[in-house]
Amino acid sequence: MYLTGSFKSAAHYSGANKDADTHYVYTVEIPEITESNHIAFKHPVNPDIVVRAQEKLGCAIPEKVALDGKDFRKFLAKKLGGECDVQSEKLASEFLHENMFDFLKYFNI
Repeated sequence: MYLTGSFKSAAHYSGANKDADTHYVYTVEIPEITESNHIAFKHPVNPDIVVRAQEKLGCAIPEKVALDGKDFRKFLAKKLGGECDVQSEKLASEFLHENMFDFLKYFNI
C-alpha cells in the first residue's frame, strides 16, 4: 500500500509492479487526529479514552497499562478475549473502533 496526498503520485506507483494485470487507486477521507480519537504505541493513552473504556468494560484499567498505547490494547485483548491471540486482538480492535477512537498509531506521522 502506498499512501499519499497526491492522486498523480498514487497513480504512478499503482503501476510500479509491471507484472500486475490490474492497478487500483483509492481515495479515502481521513479524519483529523485529536487527543481523544487515537492511541499511539509508546505514548500515554488520553485519560478520556481510559475513562470511556473503563465505563464500557465495567472495570478499572491499571494506571501502568495506560502509559503505553500498545499495553492498553493488549490489556483490552486479554480482558475481552482471555488471551493475547489473534481472536482476542480482533475483539480489542472492534471494541476500540465501536466505542472510542478512529486511529491506532504505530509511528509518528
